[in-house]
Amino acid sequence: MVSRQSLGVVPLNARSIVGGVLLAALAAAGAAFRTPPVLRGQMQQHDLRFIVKKLQPHLLVSGSHEVAAFRRFAARTVAKAGNPLPPWRLLQLADELTNYFHDPHTVVFPYATGLTMIPLGFHWVQGGIAAYPLADSPPGVQTGDSVVSLGGLAPRTLEHRLTRFFSGNAYWLRYFAGQQLAYGYLLHWLGLVPADGRVAVVLRQPDGTLLRLDLPLQAVTYQSGIGADLASVQFMDRYRAPLGLSFPLASNWSWEVTPRYGIFWLTACVNSAAYNAAVNQFFDKVAREQAPVVLLDLQGNGGGYSSVVFAWLHHLPKTRSLDQVLGDTSPHPQQPPIFRGQLFVLQSWSTFSAAVVIDDLLTSTGHAVRVGQPTGWSTGGWAAVTNYKTPLLKIPFQVATQNFPATYGRLPSTLRPQIPLALTLQDVRTGTNPIDRWLRSLSGASIH
Repeated sequence: MVSRQSLGVVPLNARSIVGGVLLAALAAAGAAFRTPPVLRGQMQQHDLRFIVKKLQPHLLVSGSHEVAAFRRFAARTVAKAGNPLPPWRLLQLADELTNYFHDPHTVVFPYATGLTMIPLGFHWVQGGIAAYPLADSPPGVQTGDSVVSLGGLAPRTLEHRLTRFFSGNAYWLRYFAGQQLAYGYLLHWLGLVPADGRVAVVLRQPDGTLLRLDLPLQAVTYQSGIGADLASVQFMDRYRAPLGLSFPLASNWSWEVTPRYGIFWLTACVNSAAYNAAVNQFFDKVAREQAPVVLLDLQGNGGGYSSVVFAWLHHLPKTRSLDQVLGDTSPHPQQPPIFRGQLFVLQSWSTFSAAVVIDDLLTSTGHAVRVGQPTGWSTGGWAAVTNYKTPLLKIPFQVATQNFPATYGRLPSTLRPQIPLALTLQDVRTGTNPIDRWLRSLSGASIH
């Protein structure tokens, strides 16, 4: 049973990585890494012990043998930091600690200390890894070039190695790790950086030509580093806005309604009076325009408070199955206008945590149909994330602090679409949008 109370405790921050909001932490961590070596080992160990302490919520639901095994592992990990380490190695040890329990919500944020990167952007799609040029990429790189190998490893081998450092299902791993493939810390973790610091990349271009690159690790700048994160968001924005409708990145939500259908973009599950008012205004406009179709776009939604779903349920017909799922003794309150047309939920590999809970509630109760790609990780029973920074070196990380196996543990690790629409290398190369094509076929004509 899902209770109203439990639906309000899933604050997650996965998408903050992609948006580059850790710029300030990047600068702070960079300064910390210039600490004199004489104190560095002690500082490293102190910060790793801080991470171990904050993982206590996971130990509370573990058996005594599991707790003892983790404490032995943690002691060995902390001992490895007794001498000064390069930043990437310290981050690797921090990642090994946070990743021990295989909960994707409990994670270190190496973006904040990813001080080097190769000048190339990557985005994992169905069929492979798409590359795209950054401001300082070498000549010849084209958006949608497919990665044949990175540091000598083919994408399938890369994916296998990445499971050492990232938890979650395969779709979440491809999305989350794919955003970080250019960064020096991850390339070091994967063992792909030779002594000269230059990483070999082979790309296949649309005409079949192989482009062989020898890329240096270089200091992260706004243009090449955090700028790359924003470039990735902007790059994917074309696929987030079907039929050319506007999508402002500055907001957690946006909506637009036409006589053919309305679309509501929700990029983070932030429950507020402003959000609830926006949903009410959206359904008012849908009723005035008599739009027969509504789309809730949860692509790229990294989670938050799954209680945001109630603003939608107020405008949807009451169903017995919904009351059974929620465990309510009274029906959820309805608020006119009630939408009785077709509701679709758009999902992707980057639909994560609370967004998957919302997706499941709307589709498993018969209100909506899932469209797009398989979702990223659901919850695994974990929720209520708390953010931290280590006290000395300011390494940011987050920990899921509450476990709800009965509430969220029932969810599968991914929700598969009922109408599959995969983003492929060809879509990236041509700038086309599978959801755009589907909407046009659904409506029979452009909305314009």
